[in-house]
Amino acid sequence: MATAVQDFKILFPDGYDARGEVETRHRGYLSDVVVALENGCVYKLFFTDAVRLQQTLEDDMRDGRDYYAEPGLVILPEVTRTTVCNAVSGLVREGFFDRFNPAGDCARDVGQHALVNDAFPISEAELLQRIHHGLSDEVRGRYHDLHAKRRAGTLTAAEHDELLGLVKVVETADVARLRSLMQLAKIRGTHVGELMKDLRIQTPPCE
Repeated sequence: MATAVQDFKILFPDGYDARGEVETRHRGYLSDVVVALENGCVYKLFFTDAVRLQQTLEDDMRDGRDYYAEPGLVILPEVTRTTVCNAVSGLVREGFFDRFNPAGDCARDVGQHALVNDAFPISEAELLQRIHHGLSDEVRGRYHDLHAKRRAGTLTAAEHDELLGLVKVVETADVARLRSLMQLAKIRGTHVGELMKDLRIQTPPCE
């Protein structure tokens, strides 16, 4: 059953510019897409097209793994900015996120992980530091390299273990950055999208 439609913000991964969109369409998948709802809940989605999904499953089966799964998997006819935005809009409208565990606590939760904790206010300077100083290029680059090797079926056992560790690191950093953006936006009385424009943080819009 559909629920009341919430406003939402999509944060595409680093490097997802016009060139990145073309490359994504050709390779058939896009990971680490973060969706933030107005209630403060943050989710991570993984988008793939049917052709890429079949190829990945066949690769896994050749390696003796007769199944394939990704957290937050969404299948599209083609992976583009427009299809991702349309899919997220539909998922929000249909109440999908009411049944999907968020990446961490929601802002509506009471306690130290709430989006804005009045008992321990964070200064704008500290929030800006958190926003602009995330993962190093080296760590994020290694993460994307390992993901590419996994897709190509050339990942070693040691690299697989390394990738699993980096997935948690990257997810935690992305969610923390978005939460800082949401908190700073609330302090300044604006929306996350407007704040990102002010801070010159580039992410493709859905409009």
